[in-house]
Amino acid sequence: MLRPFSYLCSLLALVTVCSCSSPSGTDQMASDLCDCMKPLAVAYSEMENLDTESSNMEDLENLMNRLEGQADRTDACIDQLEEKYGETLETEQTDIETAMEDACPEVMNLLQRTGIE
Repeated sequence: MLRPFSYLCSLLALVTVCSCSSPSGTDQMASDLCDCMKPLAVAYSEMENLDTESSNMEDLENLMNRLEGQADRTDACIDQLEEKYGETLETEQTDIETAMEDACPEVMNLLQRTGIE
């Protein structure tokens, strides 16, 4: 269950080292990050909302497998964004996070709820 957190940490690391030079570039990067992270955030939210006492083991196992698969796809997506945007100044992190709050508040909410900042 800790594996999804590592991918959320990857997102934060990516936000720290990647950005674009213009506000519209920052918005595009935030949008790209949101596209990568939304499916994982949805799967993680489903896991959080799952009633483990009333669910059978097969349901739990299926959800964990789906979550793991989504985490792998998210990791690959983030790797592609790292190649696309490269390393830039850390000073853009705040602008990217702000743009992500507008573009995908559910992802940013998950990051905040899980204590990843």
